[in-house]
Amino acid sequence: MVIEILAHEVAALYGEHGHQLLFEHVFKDHQLIKTSLVEEPYFVNHEVDFIYLGALSEKHQFTLLHKLLPYRERLKELIEKETTFFITGNGLDIFGTFIDYEELGIVEGLKLFDFHTIQRYQPRLNNYILGTFEGLELTAHKTQFSESFYGEDFQHIFFETQQGFGMNRQTNKEGVFYKKFYGTNCMGPFLLLNPLFMKAFLNQLNPTLPLPTNYDTLVEAYHQRLEEFKSGQYYQLTKS
Repeated sequence: MVIEILAHEVAALYGEHGHQLLFEHVFKDHQLIKTSLVEEPYFVNHEVDFIYLGALSEKHQFTLLHKLLPYRERLKELIEKETTFFITGNGLDIFGTFIDYEELGIVEGLKLFDFHTIQRYQPRLNNYILGTFEGLELTAHKTQFSESFYGEDFQHIFFETQQGFGMNRQTNKEGVFYKKFYGTNCMGPFLLLNPLFMKAFLNQLNPTLPLPTNYDTLVEAYHQRLEEFKSGQYYQLTKS
């Protein structure tokens, strides 16, 4: 397998470095390519099996977006060919129609999915998330300066939240799930926080991939987190 981590040195905010460490372990017997922000992406001229992008600053997000714009059709081709993508945090924003930055104004996105993003520095939005995807309960966290809004007929929702907001404070619908493209504004390490989903996700990629050595501990912590999130003892910092 060939795995590419985009903008690895800057798309590592919050717990995203945990994802990179996870992939170094899981794909230790495969070709793992870490592309920097200034390099031409490996996927441009080569076949890849999996592309990952995490959260990054608004400045680096803007730079990466302009770096990827010339390769829009290649990205579309890979998505339609069912290459696996896993995109977290504001990395997802660049795949929409446009981003309305507070300081830079409206900037064209990759236009691969029908949603747009509005970025404002106030208020900062913080939530814990309890959601469901194909029968699996999901736990996650959000901390962001942006909200995204689906087009009127958008159908490719990743999951729905039972606690916390979705793409914006007026919806419980979160992220993008299309073919093998998984995208969420939830921050990393999303996979490590959801070991049952992680196991299914990795099995879909390649049934021979190893699980983390502490997988049982991750599952134990996941069930404890589910219990705590459902208990009502916590309140959301940002309400809809």
